[in-house]
Amino acid sequence: MKLTTLCDHLEIEFGTHILESVTGVELRQGGQPIRLFDTTKHSAEVFYRNDQRGKPYIQNFQTGTRIYPVTAYAQVHRLTMTDAIYELARTYGLEDGYYTSRQPFPPRSAPSTKPDYIPNERYESCRKGFQRNGLFLWLSTRFGISETYQAFELYRLGTSKHWMFQNTLATTLPQYDQAGNLCQVKVIPFSPITGRRAKPEQLPPKLNQQTSHYEPDPGVWFAGKYLLRKKKAYLEQCYFGLHLISLYPKKKVAFVEGESTAITASIVYPEFNWLASGGSTGNSWNNPDKFKALAGCDVVLWPDSGKFEEWSRKAIPLEGLVTKLAVSDYVEKHAYKSNLDLRDLLCLPQWNIEGRTIYGEPLALEILQNYPPDWDC
Repeated sequence: MKLTTLCDHLEIEFGTHILESVTGVELRQGGQPIRLFDTTKHSAEVFYRNDQRGKPYIQNFQTGTRIYPVTAYAQVHRLTMTDAIYELARTYGLEDGYYTSRQPFPPRSAPSTKPDYIPNERYESCRKGFQRNGLFLWLSTRFGISETYQAFELYRLGTSKHWMFQNTLATTLPQYDQAGNLCQVKVIPFSPITGRRAKPEQLPPKLNQQTSHYEPDPGVWFAGKYLLRKKKAYLEQCYFGLHLISLYPKKKVAFVEGESTAITASIVYPEFNWLASGGSTGNSWNNPDKFKALAGCDVVLWPDSGKFEEWSRKAIPLEGLVTKLAVSDYVEKHAYKSNLDLRDLLCLPQWNIEGRTIYGEPLALEILQNYPPDWDC
């Protein structure tokens, strides 16, 4: 039997089981977001039962590539494709003269899923340089230095020299869990003028050491392994701002997509714990295991414009865990163009109502005042 034929047979007949063994996840029917290999990637990798040839695979939506079972096995266990095929063939009892002359391989266990945490002292060096931080400068122009500094302390934000963008440095966005463990540190360059994150086309291309080609810089860096000084660390992300639930357990939870949106909203409406997923599909935010962190809370989701229906569907499993749940269509109804979020509306022109400064549309205040009695949001 040819090696390619044997590989096809393994992936068609045993592909799902192989992917389960390397991910440690029981794969269900349909697509289930899972993290594969490096849990710090910035996009959901979704499992699909079969392609046109009947092979299950993982779709990486950031790179636009598919990862098939034997390739996954080879990468996780650091094998060549040939050795991976031999080993899997022996594991699944595919006796064939092509490989029986080789030494049998013992079955491998799934990689450890016990996460590593970043020591706080490794991160403390980032907690300075705010006067050169792009996000800090933008927030300061809108809300003042004192309010911005309090927000940076609340979320334990910092500064990174990883990028210089529009003469300012990048912002570190740490992910602390409810126990205070530092799970990951996300680094993003923000514009001090618009407050928006830098787009790939606004940053110089980066040299890919493997291909020796310059490629677009994604503008997102996860610094966890760098801070840990460990290339093989297993880092499990959590919601941005999750530590606030333990610090302020009586506050209700408001959940948004972007970290900068959560930070901005926390300044305008500090009576809520503002959490962020880190992207529309970021951090596999709707994974049932991730939902457990919100158990027992009153939660309202604030999806970006165009995402209301999608987030409403994804939030269904959360209903049985939280005390109350609502999905706000406020941004959907009031966005004056596509791809807007709550932060965009909050940073529209300001009003002063009864001595209080209101950022964005006055209706936003009415919604939050009425929440949670009628949950009309």
